[in-house]
Amino acid sequence: MTVLTVDVGQKYIRYGFFDDESNLTGKGQYKNSNDSANTFYESLAKIVRESDLDITAISISFPGFIDVKHNVAIRAGSLRILDGHNIVEDLHQYINKKIEIFIENNSNCAAIAEKLNGNAQDVHDFVVMTLGNGVGGAIFINDSLLRGVGYSAGEFGMMISDYSGHGYESEHFLASAKALITAYSEMRGIPNDLVEEYQIFSELDDPQVKKIVDQWATYVAICIFNIACTLNPQKFLIGGSVSQNSELIPILNKKLAGIPNWRDFQIKIEPCRFFDDASLYGAYWAYIGRKKDVSQEFR
Repeated sequence: MTVLTVDVGQKYIRYGFFDDESNLTGKGQYKNSNDSANTFYESLAKIVRESDLDITAISISFPGFIDVKHNVAIRAGSLRILDGHNIVEDLHQYINKKIEIFIENNSNCAAIAEKLNGNAQDVHDFVVMTLGNGVGGAIFINDSLLRGVGYSAGEFGMMISDYSGHGYESEHFLASAKALITAYSEMRGIPNDLVEEYQIFSELDDPQVKKIVDQWATYVAICIFNIACTLNPQKFLIGGSVSQNSELIPILNKKLAGIPNWRDFQIKIEPCRFFDDASLYGAYWAYIGRKKDVSQEFR
């Protein structure tokens, strides 16, 4: 048995193959064209057709508000062409209907992976915040994933934290990794595509770079503080490629320590366990969680 996992990103679609022993045996990626629903589905079907593995299930980590009971992308993130689509029904028109298909919000996938096989195995209440092109999130309360009535719980990126300075601009534009890269790129006068987060953190001895990182980290810390005040979780996990930088957590802890009331809500902050392949492992463990019926909320 092979589980094909798919991470649908804004620019790229990544995929991986997991065997019976939960090993990632192969992976790849291709550019997400975003030009039509047909192109999206056909590209996934092509992976299945061209693989010589016995694919019995596909688990898709997908952006937006995902109704997992009906397999509908209520809001498909940047893939607006798929808003309202039943992804499973649509995809089964392109592949063998015997192949089981599972779809889950990408941040929820990350949280389920952390709960089942990551850094949240020892806690009942925790939060995952992913920092990438936007700010995503997922919430576990009493060992159950909180989805919300409209399947939009954990959309931390939509929060407004600096009205006086930025009006109704959300955390997507202030606290995402993309926001950090954009600020750095503008300062250096280079295109965003030429910048990686590790490059920025390697230049913290430059006062200009440090100023940019400090301002960005302040927005992230405010977001963490507000969530901690609201949910009072046991642990807070940071995901996304930016979390691989060892300097990040100390910087965030320092920013949080500067908030007068943080000591009343202080919790442990860690990076997620899964880094480069977090999205693929997240999709896999979300599928396993459903099959094992770990929580009724997974279904």
